[in-house]
Amino acid sequence: RPADETFACGLVRPLSAESLYRSMLIAGGHVPDDSGEFSGIDEGPYREAFAKVYPTLFPETFSPRAAEGMFFTNNPLMNEIIASTFEALSPAEMVEEAFSQSFGRLPDDEEQAASLAFLGDAPDTQRRRSLLWALIASSEFRFNH
Repeated sequence: RPADETFACGLVRPLSAESLYRSMLIAGGHVPDDSGEFSGIDEGPYREAFAKVYPTLFPETFSPRAAEGMFFTNNPLMNEIIASTFEALSPAEMVEEAFSQSFGRLPDDEEQAASLAFLGDAPDTQRRRSLLWALIASSEFRFNH
């Protein structure tokens, strides 16, 4: 743990519904303009769906619900979010871009090797989407990042 006087620690807290869906859009390759808006994307359905599934803003005790897992796994909006899967990039470029877009950092050597092993030499769209889904389903993404 860093020394208290460095103020280098923060409380781990889940992202709000709006922060979560907007972060997912960015991780999926959608780029907001200078005003923070996503051109060509109607955010209304995302905002509404995420607010229903993640209704409590910064609860005292974080306790994921089954509805969250079902939404994350089965909702068609999730497929829309990860539809931009970096198709034109090589596997190595895709891994670096996906980590950068998802976590704001590059993968470490172990993450890079595991991701490339998963993708293979000629990854199809489903493998690329699965890798991105795994990143945004992680606790590193779900909590303040």
